[in-house]
Amino acid sequence: MEINTSVDESDVSRVKVGQPVSFTVDAYPEIRFNGRVTQIRNAPVVTENVVTYVVVVGVDNKDLRLKPGMTANVSIIVAQKNEVLKVPNAALRFMPPKSEEGEPRHSGVTPTKGGEGSRAVLAGAASMVSRTIWKQGDNGELVPIVVQTGISDGSWTEILSETVAEGDEVIVGIDQSRAGRKIGGLPPGFGTGGQRRSRDRGM
Repeated sequence: MEINTSVDESDVSRVKVGQPVSFTVDAYPEIRFNGRVTQIRNAPVVTENVVTYVVVVGVDNKDLRLKPGMTANVSIIVAQKNEVLKVPNAALRFMPPKSEEGEPRHSGVTPTKGGEGSRAVLAGAASMVSRTIWKQGDNGELVPIVVQTGISDGSWTEILSETVAEGDEVIVGIDQSRAGRKIGGLPPGFGTGGQRRSRDRGM
């Protein structure tokens, strides 16, 4: 069986015949199937000014679980490394909350915001750029750490810098306690307004 999948023009240069592919289908979301790239077609497909190319994936379907017309969620593995230092991608997307003056609440340099990822899912696609992750300092303040990133699988990203080490805790989000919320932030009718006195009108 073959899968025809679309790859963005910015990513198609990294796709090669013979690369391994993993994918899932809606009928069996808990099962991950495997295949290999067998063809990269040269005819472009333009949809709403977005140029993509069809990549054909060959799949062994000897158990006949896969049916024609099924929708596949495909990941093409363009690079693979073992025993590397990695962080969750949520740590690279995290930005500290701003103070009442509109400035980020942190200690140290101002971080740079990372760019958005590619639309195509290429597991192992390398970014090789400087990004900022955040750690909690000894006094509870947020401290930015600039790192160099390597390949990513969409969920985790390789860290090439020595500014962080295995076991270091990085921030992926902040859980705001209900106790810290201001009364003034409650919806109308739930505040602590003054009492209204009513007068009975005699007859």
